[in-house]
This record gives sequence, C-alpha cells and structure tokens, in this order.
Amino acid sequence: MPVKVPTLFLVSALISSFLQGALIVQETFDSLSGTLEGESTTIYNNDGSVAGSVPWAQGSKGDVPSVTGGSMSVNSGALVVASNGSDTGLSLNLTATDVTLTGDTQVLYYGFRLTVTGPLTNDDYIAAFSSTQTGNHRERLHIETGASGQFQLNIDGETPGTPQLNQNQTYTIIVEDVIGSDVSNVYVDNAAGDTVFASGSRSDRDNNYFQFSVDALVPGYTVDNLAVGTTYSEVYTFVTIPEPNSLALTSVALLGIIIFLRRRT
Repeated sequence: MPVKVPTLFLVSALISSFLQGALIVQETFDSLSGTLEGESTTIYNNDGSVAGSVPWAQGSKGDVPSVTGGSMSVNSGALVVASNGSDTGLSLNLTATDVTLTGDTQVLYYGFRLTVTGPLTNDDYIAAFSSTQTGNHRERLHIETGASGQFQLNIDGETPGTPQLNQNQTYTIIVEDVIGSDVSNVYVDNAAGDTVFASGSRSDRDNNYFQFSVDALVPGYTVDNLAVGTTYSEVYTFVTIPEPNSLALTSVALLGIIIFLRRRT
C-alpha cells in the first residue's frame, strides 16, 4: 500500500537540503547592494545558530600598497571586483563563535563561484585568509595570465594547475587551508574534493580574517555564493546552490511531482 508523505514537509526538506549546513559564512550577496565596504554578513556557529553580524571593511595589507574599498561592489546578486586596487575583508570572529581551530590536521575552507572577465593583462591574487584586517596573508589564491581567452590559477604564485581555465566561464572554487601547516590546496569544479588542482605554501599564520583583493588584475572578476567552513562537502554544497530563480523553478517542479503522486494514491 503506498505511503502518503505530507507535501509541505517533503518540499521543505528538499529545499532545506540546498540551504543548510554548518558554515561560518554563507553569503549569497542577494541581500547586499552597492559598495561592499560597510555592508554586513552574518557569521554562524558550527550548529548553524547565528553568532553575529560583521561588516565588510577596507583592509590595509602590507603587500597591497594602495587600496580603495569602493572598488568592490555588489550588483545583481554578485560581487563585482574592479581593477583599481582594493582589499575588502570580513572578520570571521572565530573567538566569538563555537568554532575552534587547533592542531596540525584541522582544516578551514573557503569557496565561491568565480568568473574571470577578460582578456587579462596582469597577474594578481584575489582571496586569502589572514590573521587580522591589517595582518599578513596566509596562502593566497592567485590568478595568472594564460593563453588567449584563458587564465591560470595557483596558490601564492607557485605552479599553476592544469588545464588552463576559460575567461568568462564560471567555476566552483574551493580552497583548503590546513591549520598548523604551510600548505593550501585549491579545487576546481570538484564535488568530491578528491582532486587537487594546485597547491602552495607560505609561513603559517592565523585564519581569523578573510578578504577579497585585487591590485592590478585587469579587468577583474565576479564572485557569487561565498562560503567559509570546516567541512569540504558543506562549503561545496553552498557554493553550488542554484540561483533564486532556478531554486524557485525546482521547488515548483518538485511540488508538482508530489501533488501528482498524492493524487495517484
């Protein structure tokens, strides 16, 4: 005998599977607008509860000599990073949440959907963890010029991953930072997290701050669905959440299927 499932409960569960996860940061940029500096993002505990709201602030890193926070803006639900020198970041407030990172084997991840607009004329790093708003970076995600219509991606200017990536194409980027070591790995469009695209190392520093940066990357890049967390699968899942319109269409389709099944029973 067929088992009837409450329609509302099933739809809610299916939608929630896209949206939930124990993430420190889960920013879609859909509720932000204008200049990123001064906008706020919610920080979460490991259990998904809210730890607080933290503003994006202009950084002042030693290796970015001229920064202007206004060159990063949110437009149509995505972060648009210009090319005139900017460094805008977010305190992760790890000491104020229940997230603890100790030892040599614990890992912190950040990820986002990345589109590099081209053609590129310079190399530059675009994202990194650091100790504070004015502290030095840990291993940085770095973009280099490539063949015509392409670019290269690496950690801190070390050996780029292969193959080269296409400009004006969107990729799911996950960066893995091993706490207590000097190693970071970058993964590209890799749901399982089992294929390292590129690796690099730099002297060990804290991870209490995250920032986007661009100093000389022309013409720039766009970012959507930023996630920071301690589990690869949760970060990847959030980064690959469908856009609101796609999610709404998926929900309607699921609802139609469930209503059809209920009528058959």
